[in-house]
Amino acid sequence: MNSFSSLLQDIKNLESSLTKHSLSLTWCSEATNLLRKMHFQFLDMFQESEPILRWTGSAMNMAEIEKLEREWLRLYGIENWKNVNLYRNGRPKTKTRDDIFRAAHVVRRTMNILCLLLFCAIFYPVSIEVDEEVYRDFPQLKSFSSSLRKLVCCFFEERKGVNDNSRPVLAETKMVETAVEELRGEILNGGVPLNKEKLKKTIDSLQNSSLALKEGLGIFDSAVDELFQEVVKGRNMILGLVASS
Repeated sequence: MNSFSSLLQDIKNLESSLTKHSLSLTWCSEATNLLRKMHFQFLDMFQESEPILRWTGSAMNMAEIEKLEREWLRLYGIENWKNVNLYRNGRPKTKTRDDIFRAAHVVRRTMNILCLLLFCAIFYPVSIEVDEEVYRDFPQLKSFSSSLRKLVCCFFEERKGVNDNSRPVLAETKMVETAVEELRGEILNGGVPLNKEKLKKTIDSLQNSSLALKEGLGIFDSAVDELFQEVVKGRNMILGLVASS
């Protein structure tokens, strides 16, 4: 449960950052970094489960084994492979094993919610629901699901008032759009002579907002690259287990 205590603080920090930085590329980068951390923990849980899953004892139902396989493989898009069986021999039903798989499911569901939040921030809003059933297996995670729900509510509060999905919602893109509109207004001002001082300020504002957007995109791009590197490592690890099974 130590990992969940850390994740709980991360979720709270993400909500705090959303309030502080508004909906921005900075926040998207932080959410992506948290996704990378959670992906690492997801794989760590999988590796921890391997020794437990190799114990001898009463055999598990094959349907249950196949269900567990699909859960681990689904994240990497290989759940439809034929004749794939990570756990060929029957496995014992143990509380430790159950806890690990349930904890992994909690992490996976939380990752899904973060992915949806990022999708809503970059593209357009979709419905997001926190599945309370996932967290009920661990009473100590009640505050975790509550914080996650607060994060989702805070996110959509930031999006409130944006009815046109084609309009930018990220702070950096809003700044650029505002500067462009101001510059357009300065130039197309109905034949009134240009105010050079005001025009210079508008151009400076556009340059500064464009620079902020460029820097934000660079940080976000780096965070996404690091995330995908971790995903590739995880996929290779799973494929290695499949090949050796």
